[in-house]
Amino acid sequence: LLMAHGGSAGVSSDSPGEASDETPPLLPGGFTESFAVDRARRDHKYRGFLPLYVLGRGTQATVVLLHDGESSPVVAKQIDAVGLTVKDVQAVQREVLILKELCRKTRHVVRYFDCYCEGRTVSIIMEYAASGTLQQVMAAHTKAGARFSPACVHVWLYQLASALQIVHEARVLHRDVKPSNVLLAANGDAKLADFGLSTRVETERESFMASTFCGTPFYISPEEARGQRYGPPADVWALGVL
Repeated sequence: LLMAHGGSAGVSSDSPGEASDETPPLLPGGFTESFAVDRARRDHKYRGFLPLYVLGRGTQATVVLLHDGESSPVVAKQIDAVGLTVKDVQAVQREVLILKELCRKTRHVVRYFDCYCEGRTVSIIMEYAASGTLQQVMAAHTKAGARFSPACVHVWLYQLASALQIVHEARVLHRDVKPSNVLLAANGDAKLADFGLSTRVETERESFMASTFCGTPFYISPEEARGQRYGPPADVWALGVL
């Protein structure tokens, strides 16, 4: 989540077979009708929500914690639409559509609440994971010279593996599994986040593959590093590295 859209390395255009055109036609402003601002509904739902502090910044987005003083805080991933290409816009829309679908199927994918456009900013509203990212927790343990218990690692591995199973059953590849994209809830549950590089592969075949080189170099699979087509095992490889 803290890695804002566009911040990952090696992003290139989608390849044939990957769902690069699955989103509806674009409006003149760049975003589809489903992303147009429903001002009355949005103002009612988020009236009184104020920014508490910035959780992270990226090349094109800022992640902000919002709270209204009464309900639970939420996170807004605010994407600056200035300079976005048509493919960038489609990637944002694809991220939202995939996240909206998957979070309904498992609690180990970060929960999506809403998305709206206001001016030149696209805001994706999601749940707040109070314990931060796995990367932050790992850094704190390293600094303190502490180790995670085997039981803790086993639980997180099971939760993330089950989340990836749901992702892959939906014919989606995450393509950027890494510690900064794993959020930890207040109760310690692990949640897969940041689907900014994800893609849905539309094919009638039981197995599905992609070929676009993207992600974070340290976590990419051997087949992707060799420039070969890759599928769900590439996400599983990244989970193993993590």
